Amino acid sequence: MLNVIICNYMDDGSFISDPEYLDFAPVTAVDRYDWDGNYLDSYCLPDSCINFVSSLNNNKLVAMNFAEGVLCLFERY
Repeated sequence: MLNVIICNYMDDGSFISDPEYLDFAPVTAVDRYDWDGNYLDSYCLPDSCINFVSSLNNNKLVAMNFAEGVLCLFERY
């Protein structure tokens, strides 16, 4: 599957801000597609620093937090 990760959401709803004014919203959006380009689903993760997401068994997602250098485990509901 292909993941499109959008981690530059700002609190005002825009995607990219002036580097002098960083006001990131505390979420990362993930859109997932299969290898043929068909949309699968979307997720909103409660962290603004996610840059890698992979699906695991049992409705779980593993994600890399690039700010802290740690792996995070999220459960899908």
